Amino acid sequence: MMRLGVIRQRDCQGLHRRDFLQVGGAGLLGLTLADAFRADAAPRPGRRQQTAKACILLYLAGGPSQFETFDPKPQAPASIRGPWGVIPTTVPGVRFSELVPMLARQADQFALLRALHHTQSLHHPWPMMTGTMQQTTTYGAAVTFLKRGSAGDLPPYVHLGAKLSVGAGTLGAGFEPLEIRDPTNAQAALEHFTLARDISPHRLEGRAALLKDVDR
Repeated sequence: MMRLGVIRQRDCQGLHRRDFLQVGGAGLLGLTLADAFRADAAPRPGRRQQTAKACILLYLAGGPSQFETFDPKPQAPASIRGPWGVIPTTVPGVRFSELVPMLARQADQFALLRALHHTQSLHHPWPMMTGTMQQTTTYGAAVTFLKRGSAGDLPPYVHLGAKLSVGAGTLGAGFEPLEIRDPTNAQAALEHFTLARDISPHRLEGRAALLKDVDR
């Protein structure tokens, strides 16, 4: 059977192989997979459109494995499955490790991509934070570059913890993140907002006034 139109059969695993086959067959008649995705995302009467305002990338350097978090594989042999028990989530049929009960209760609020992988055996952040091993330009720096000129009350790119040798990369220092190395230390000063010893508040005000004159 060939089904044309909007693809509606989605679950936590995304599109099923049957959906791809149906869309692939439809491509013979001029409807491609890209067309189907665009149709699915198109505004419809009564459908609420939402625009993402922020993105949080949580990278756990040397963190727990998938067996201890989102993919415990309880039916696998003891040599493969995680050592912990499993608990249900708010998504039917999806189970997490018992170590993440709060995330299990919010599973319907985020997308879980279990198929992502890379071929690097090193404990290295580059593939996950940049998408490649060839450069050190992170996703945050790229988004900051693309949205440059947009006014906002908060820095466009904030990094909690050490940057792990990645950041603005080839985009230049202007797109480095606001780095908060130890977010648990409330007394730590942010060097980005601390005056150098040879610059007094009076000199800073003079520089700000000069900048306004140049802009004007």
